[in-house]
Amino acid sequence: MGKKAQFSLDKGRYDHAAVVFNNKLWVMGGYDGSYNLLNDVWSSADGVTWNEATPSAAWSARSSYTATVFNNKLWVIGGSTNDGYVNDVWSSTDGVNWTEETANAAWSARSSYTSVVFNNKLWVMGGSTNEGATNDVWSSTNGVNWTQETANPAWSARYGHTTVVFNNKLWLMGGSDDTSNSYNDVWSSTDGLNWHQETANAGWLARLYHQSVVFNNKLWLIGGSDNNSNSYNDVWSSTDGVNWTEETANAAWSARNGQTSIVFNNKLWLVGGLTGLGVVNDVWSSADGISWALTEWSARYGHTTVVFNNKFWIIGGSNSDATVSNDVWSSTDGINWHEETTNPGWAARAYHQSVVFNNKLWIMGGYGEANVFLNDVWSSTDGINWHEEIANPGWAARAGHTSVVFNNKLWVMGGYNDAEILNDIWSSTDGINWIEEATNAHWSARNGSTTTVYNNKLWLMGGMTNDGYVNDVWSSTDGINWNQETANADWAARNNHASAVFNSKLWLMGGVDANYSTLNDVWSSTDGVNWNQETANAGWTARASHTSLVFDNKLWIMGGYESGGVFNDVWSTPDSSTYHYKICWDTVQGGCRNTATSSSPSYTLGWPLTPGVWYFSITAINNQNEESVLGDSTRLVVPTNTLPTVAVTKTPAVISENEAEPETPSMTHSTSTDTDSTTSPVTTNQVNDEKNSTDKQTKSTLPFVIGIIVIILATGWLIYYFVQKSRKIL
Repeated sequence: MGKKAQFSLDKGRYDHAAVVFNNKLWVMGGYDGSYNLLNDVWSSADGVTWNEATPSAAWSARSSYTATVFNNKLWVIGGSTNDGYVNDVWSSTDGVNWTEETANAAWSARSSYTSVVFNNKLWVMGGSTNEGATNDVWSSTNGVNWTQETANPAWSARYGHTTVVFNNKLWLMGGSDDTSNSYNDVWSSTDGLNWHQETANAGWLARLYHQSVVFNNKLWLIGGSDNNSNSYNDVWSSTDGVNWTEETANAAWSARNGQTSIVFNNKLWLVGGLTGLGVVNDVWSSADGISWALTEWSARYGHTTVVFNNKFWIIGGSNSDATVSNDVWSSTDGINWHEETTNPGWAARAYHQSVVFNNKLWIMGGYGEANVFLNDVWSSTDGINWHEEIANPGWAARAGHTSVVFNNKLWVMGGYNDAEILNDIWSSTDGINWIEEATNAHWSARNGSTTTVYNNKLWLMGGMTNDGYVNDVWSSTDGINWNQETANADWAARNNHASAVFNSKLWLMGGVDANYSTLNDVWSSTDGVNWNQETANAGWTARASHTSLVFDNKLWIMGGYESGGVFNDVWSTPDSSTYHYKICWDTVQGGCRNTATSSSPSYTLGWPLTPGVWYFSITAINNQNEESVLGDSTRLVVPTNTLPTVAVTKTPAVISENEAEPETPSMTHSTSTDTDSTTSPVTTNQVNDEKNSTDKQTKSTLPFVIGIIVIILATGWLIYYFVQKSRKIL
């Protein structure tokens, strides 16, 4: 699969570093969602589209380090690696090629310290060392030679604090000591040696691993956590470092620590971090510190995706802190996304269902705020303005159910609520009036299964039942009577997987198995019984509660979760509809002694064929080198030297869930004794008619041809006789 890097970095991260350099945002290193250390480097000119400068910089993977810009270079300083704390210093002019300025700076190896540029020097202050928290202050004019400005400033030893430059002073805020005492004090210095306590108790709660920046002539403090790992999403500002204003107690982004915050293009930016549900890679911006907007849709799971009006649509779901949402996003390419609405009218929810029916988007049921299960039904013609079709359709409130469009009806099946797991089946022709087709379907009650339409049948696969996870496959021609195609498919029992119909096959992807392990395997089947494992380990990270769909002749997956975090990545397969064609012709049936390739399913031979019987075949090959024989051993009688045109009347197509199989393509040909002449292709039956006509003409003219040959031979003999006689006379 090929990745569509929809908006940001390829993986969630925290304790990374971010700076602005050469008019771009740069993000480097940190921990990923599986708590692996990174040393990749990414840049973005707009905060939306990100480019990977290098997947593995020369400096070792690390976290809790600092990066800054000094003397027109990027600098990476110290931090925590797999081998422990380090005190190396690296620089780069382009983010790709890095130079180690020193492997062992004069200050002790450390992490969770701060670095800034002040008075034309690099500064390093405090942090956590192998001997414990420290409060020493160091400076350097070149990053190689360091001077200890003070070993014991007025502020206490600490780590997880922040330092910025504001009003020609160094400012230091918050952090924690080794005894888990966190601070909300604020200190300033004009020289890095002499420090003044501006306040011992700022308005914001004591914290560490927060972020501080200077924006709009103010100091800003953003997020962080206490020593009990309670994270915040508040935002504070101050014009003097003493008096603080809470700009918002609950920013739009989830509470977190270990994020980065920077100022870029006249906005505050926040990237990634560690939330209550794991590591995230979302990117937020704000022009005022109060109203925050995602550069793209946030990492989520339990959302829905559909194709409507030639666009992708992502609807609702649960965010990284398990907060349900009701935002609606659309995209024409899977890369650039537009938020259609943040307030559609229906309550925020996850594990709902969305379909396209009667030229409308529909949303049904789900799990809402305050542990409420829902059964309302809403529709929209544009994804922005929504209408509640019915508040209580008759079927019980639920989540984790499935919905499809089949036989011109909406269908709702299974799911769970706070009372039970369900296996009832409901249908509706208008979304308002619902009929219970079955109270107890033949398949066991379940949630987290998938349902799709394939070969004019409903198909239901896997899920979680009262007896655990299953891998059975069921089909139905009417939604009422179900046939178990297999009780034990080749793929492992699972739920919260994804399925789709693509290239005339059923596809099943990912999910979580009975051991609660997330999966990234991909399976396909032409009959629902026999399954082929396309890959045991797709390029995308193992996940569950993601979504899949078919768009633009590609299979797509989006979002989901694993134990290490929540995703908002977008992946797709290569376009399977791009074909080239191989034409074979031979005097032997089934042979391929002569070949040609063409970008078009029509091809004119460049030289005449000798008279006789020829056999043609044509094969379509997509960009995955999958072959489809479109015409096999078509017999053609060539009466004279001709230039046949081999053509195909229908090329392969990607079949949607409700489209019938394509007709078997037929081969046509035309012949011409002049390459500049134009003739209309004729069918294979016409070819055979021409052959029969040619045979009859040959039989009817045979006596005439023999007579001509006899006359020619007789004339030749007479000429020979008279020539010889003349020679004798002479």
